[in-house]
Amino acid sequence: MPPAKLISLLHSQWMAWDRIYYSVTEKQIELPDTFHSGFEVKEWLSGVRELLVTATGKSPYSEEVKDCITRAVKAMQDELSSSVHASEMAKRVNMSRSYFSQCFKDLVGMTFNEYLRHIRIEKAKEYLQYTQKTIQWIAENTGYADQKYFSRVFLEKTGMLPSEYRQSIQSELQMSDS
Repeated sequence: MPPAKLISLLHSQWMAWDRIYYSVTEKQIELPDTFHSGFEVKEWLSGVRELLVTATGKSPYSEEVKDCITRAVKAMQDELSSSVHASEMAKRVNMSRSYFSQCFKDLVGMTFNEYLRHIRIEKAKEYLQYTQKTIQWIAENTGYADQKYFSRVFLEKTGMLPSEYRQSIQSELQMSDS
C-alpha cells in the first residue's frame, strides 16, 4: 500500500477511534506526525487497541474464543501427566496455532508453555505436600518423563529441589502443630 494511502486510512480510522475513546475517557488518542516503518504502525495500532479495550472494559475476543481457551485450559489440567502441545490443543479447539497462541497469552496472561509449566509445578507441590509418593512418581504424573529435568524445572520455579520443598512443608506443619 502506498504510504500516502496508508496515512489517509490510519487518519480516518484514528478519527473514529478517537471519538469513541474521548466519549469514555475525555482524553484523546495521539496520532504521530510520521511513521518510519511498518513496525511503528503496528506498534501504534497495538497501543490504540489496548487503550480502547481498557477504556471500554470489553475483551477484544468473542465468547466463542474465550470458551475455546477455557476448554483448552481445562484439558491441560485434566491431562497434566501426558504430553500436551500447543499445536495439538489449537486443533482440538478449532483454532489456528498462531491465533490460539495469541488468544491464550492475552486471556490467560502467560504463554501456553509458561502456563503448562506453572500448573505442572503447582500440582507437583500438592503431591509433595499431601502424599508420600516418590519424586519419580510425581515427575511422571505431572508430565515429566525425566526426574532430573523435573527437579531442575522445579528448582528454577520454586528455588528448592522437590525433596527440599517437601521437607520445608513438613517442617512448617510440625512447627504449627507445636
